[in-house]
Order: sequence, then structure tokens, then C-alpha cells
Amino acid sequence: MSNYVGTYLGAVGTVPQSTTPNNGGSCKALSLPEQALYNATHRVILKYGDLGWQTAAATPLTLLGMPIAAGQSVECMQAKLVTPFACGAADLNITVGDNEGAMQFLTSMNLNSAQPLVVVGTRGTGWKYYSAADAINIVVSGTGAGLALSAATAGEVHIHLRVTDGNLPD
Repeated sequence: MSNYVGTYLGAVGTVPQSTTPNNGGSCKALSLPEQALYNATHRVILKYGDLGWQTAAATPLTLLGMPIAAGQSVECMQAKLVTPFACGAADLNITVGDNEGAMQFLTSMNLNSAQPLVVVGTRGTGWKYYSAADAINIVVSGTGAGLALSAATAGEVHIHLRVTDGNLPD
């Protein structure tokens, strides 16, 4: 069983900016210079303090990264571990997906890696087109007996997504 928390921004020009009261990470639409730099349109920043919402042992935390409107596509996803997460001897992992599948874009990334690393998520078919509205979800889970995600004391990961909009005006 997962719990949803998080902050999300509207996807490329179609959904208004919105914030939920349970802040569990931040997502923002990137400026044009940032889009060129990161080859992405949106960035989600997840820090160890964002995991404090999940105090139950051995329970994954699902963060609603951002809504995707019908007619939009996710072209690519990249995750960068900026600072390894510290959570005792337990391993923390993330997956990135949507409501169709929790691992559509990233099957697994270890957040405790000794070296900061970059993982480029890929789909067997490349980009994904959405004919109906959906949402990008980030699931954080731990593999330690009795681990509560709120026990993390350090860590930061950045997730970049490139979303394009087929709903352009005529």
C-alpha cells in the first residue's frame, strides 16, 4: 500500500500550477535556458526531508510528480543522484512511472550509492504518448526490516522529464 503526497506543477501549458498541502518534494517547469541545459521541460527535486511523511515501517512512499494531460508525450527521463541518501544500513530505491505502470521510465535506482550517479530512463518504445490524462509518479521504497523512510538523514536526487504537448492551438 502506498500513500500519495507531493507538490506538482501543471504540465506544459495545459494544467494550472497547483500545490498540495502535503509537500513531499518539488516539481517545477523549467525556464527556456534551463530546458536547453538539462534537455528537459520539468525537474523534480527529492530531498531526504521529503521522506518524513512516511513514518510507517516498510511502507513505500508514492510522490505525485506531475499530471500529464491527454495529448501530451513524455520523451525522456533522467535521474541524477546529487547526494547519496543516508538511512542506516538499509537500501533506498526509486522507480519512476505513471498510473499504467510504476516502472514505465525508471525500473530502479539505488539512492544509497557511494558515488553520485546519473541514470537515463528508457522505454523499449522510446517516448510515450498519452491519449488520456495520467500522472508521473515517483515511488521511494526501502529494503531494511522495520525501515521507516523518515529515518533518512541525508540525500538528494533530481529527476528531469521532457514533456511535449500535442494540444497546440491551430
